[in-house]
Amino acid sequence: MGGDGTVLYTASMFQHQVPPIVAFHLGSLGFLTNFSFDSFKPTMTNILKGEGMNINIRMRLQCSVYKYREPATYSTNIQKLVRDVASDSEDDEAFEALKEQVEFERRTEIKRKVKEMDSKMGSEVADLGVCHDYGQNLITRVPKPRLEEFMTPTDSWQVLNEVTVDRGSNAGMLQLELFVDGNHVTTILADGLVIATATGSTAYSLSIGGSLIHPDKNSIIISPIAPHSLTARPMIIPGTKHLRICVPSASRTTAWASFDGRYRQELARGDSIMITASKYPAVTICRRDQSTDWFTGLTQVLNWNSRVMQKPLGSHL
Repeated sequence: MGGDGTVLYTASMFQHQVPPIVAFHLGSLGFLTNFSFDSFKPTMTNILKGEGMNINIRMRLQCSVYKYREPATYSTNIQKLVRDVASDSEDDEAFEALKEQVEFERRTEIKRKVKEMDSKMGSEVADLGVCHDYGQNLITRVPKPRLEEFMTPTDSWQVLNEVTVDRGSNAGMLQLELFVDGNHVTTILADGLVIATATGSTAYSLSIGGSLIHPDKNSIIISPIAPHSLTARPMIIPGTKHLRICVPSASRTTAWASFDGRYRQELARGDSIMITASKYPAVTICRRDQSTDWFTGLTQVLNWNSRVMQKPLGSHL
């Protein structure tokens, strides 16, 4: 009982299997709350009696946050380098040799930690030249190992509406790198990026110019927020694709991410978010059926394409 926010909160309580959700409208907008609270008792009676009800299986997104950390070997060698240079500042050859060693170890560690982050059918691409320093030549394909051997996400969430990556309180423009199935698609220069499901296509994504997507379609819509390029338009891709959003080392600002408007956290340079279709969809009970409820919501709740009708020509004569 509540509004759309209540439905999102209820779904977020179940990070694995979600029990069927019956949403009664008591909120402000209520696009996802199909049932009137006045019909609370008869509706629940019919459901508990096992009366036939249509359901809506809504795709969710699994979002895993990967925090980049400086390798311990790198930090140790930097300290050693500082001590050596301080003790013998005239030894230029030793300085350059040790510097090359430090950079080599750093590149090796970055490659080990990040190469599993983009995977598809037994191969993965780690484009370290885009997201990290010292990685211009570390683009490689290797047989797919177990994810746990390389990197464990710091957080992982199941999202019903959208993932939002924005500039937060930073005044400057945000730079993001977008990968799809391990392929670098584009560099986003904007106030942020919204990755939404079909359910979320009528929420934040819609307000920034994203298209409406019928909930029967397991699709993902990528919508930039106030992009610097006029050609950066929203894009719909199949829900089977693997996405990664990375804050590159060259970004002037850090980013902030939120998941269905919750769990807000900062993304530093080098941090990434992996986004895939979740194996735990959210099931909602339909008032009538999936399409009827959706189109009714568009016209009656969102007032989609509602306007004053043109007068016939005869009225002006």
